[in-house]
Amino acid sequence: MTQRLPRLAIGAALAAGALLAAGGGAFAVTWKSETVTLPYPGPHFTGHGAALLNASCSTCHSADFVNGQPHLALGTWKVEVLKMKNVFHAPVHAKDVDTLARILFDRHPAPK
Repeated sequence: MTQRLPRLAIGAALAAGALLAAGGGAFAVTWKSETVTLPYPGPHFTGHGAALLNASCSTCHSADFVNGQPHLALGTWKVEVLKMKNVFHAPVHAKDVDTLARILFDRHPAPK
């Protein structure tokens, strides 16, 4: 890391010098605002538990993505919800973990 810093500084100085030389010593920068339309993440959840699913899951997942998941046991859904909360920092409150797992299980019950 200490060897890389001088190389970056030298590279920046060379680039600045090249810009000045190319522009005869003076150049102008024009700043302008841009509008960017981000793609819609997909449909939101509807039906049973939709408000909690939208608040907890739709930051990263579309309803279509979640609704396309396999049928899992209730305990497995709880593990998945905890993974999203603890590993990926999903906006899931600890008090909602069991409820979310139940909602997901109800939507995707394990095969009998």
